[in-house]
Amino acid sequence: MKKKWLIAIAAVLVVTAFTLIACSSPSAGETTAESTMPAEEGQPTEEEHAEEPAVEEPSYGEPESGGSLTDGTLTEDTITENPAEGNEITGNLQENASVSEAVRGEVQEIIRNENSSVQVHVTGQNESNPANDILANITEETILIDAQTGEAVDLESITVGDEVQVYVSSAMTRSLPPQSNAYAIITNIPETGLGVPTFLIAEEVQHQEDGSITVLNENKDLYVTIPADVEISVFDQDGASVAGEEVAEGNALFAWFDVVAESYPAQATATSAMIVK
Repeated sequence: MKKKWLIAIAAVLVVTAFTLIACSSPSAGETTAESTMPAEEGQPTEEEHAEEPAVEEPSYGEPESGGSLTDGTLTEDTITENPAEGNEITGNLQENASVSEAVRGEVQEIIRNENSSVQVHVTGQNESNPANDILANITEETILIDAQTGEAVDLESITVGDEVQVYVSSAMTRSLPPQSNAYAIITNIPETGLGVPTFLIAEEVQHQEDGSITVLNENKDLYVTIPADVEISVFDQDGASVAGEEVAEGNALFAWFDVVAESYPAQATATSAMIVK
């Protein structure tokens, strides 16, 4: 009898143990409470995290030799920090440029290069002027003229410290200072600053009924009227002057005038005019 009770108790314990095991183990298809909790907002799930591709570090490589700035503006091959040591124009100088820039300033240096070329370094007072600090290259076509007499002058007569008015091509190098070919250098500037001729290239020439001539410069910012009673002379590097010359489109000329009307284009009436041949 006692053995039967012991067997019954053992059987009950075995059944209870199996029941507890069955309740604590999830069945197929069920998930635990931890796995069914939604992921916090903005946090990737384990599946998404596993599928996220790895981010590769960018490779910039080595900079090319010879260049310094990478924004497309200036590079080492377009800058000459000390142009006085060079004897040639550097940078990108446009060919056949006809528009001119003018600066009135002081001669800082006259550079005579080994290849016999000459540059005149002039610095003005208007920093907004692109030609305010310029190395003017003297060429065979450069005109050297006395402001007060209208006569040709020698390059040797120009010295450091002289006040001059320089007309250069608008095509300039990106060197510091910029370099450009000089159209004209006007010397012997009066102390008053008045009576200095203006250099221009005739873009349009209009003959008026009263016998006057109206000239539009190639920059298209100045009309100069030459009255019928103003004698037009001719300038050449030999200093010869011949009266009675007609102005034609494409001519380079100097015009003296006292007053400029503040219109656009500006307008002036010449008191004297000289064609450059």
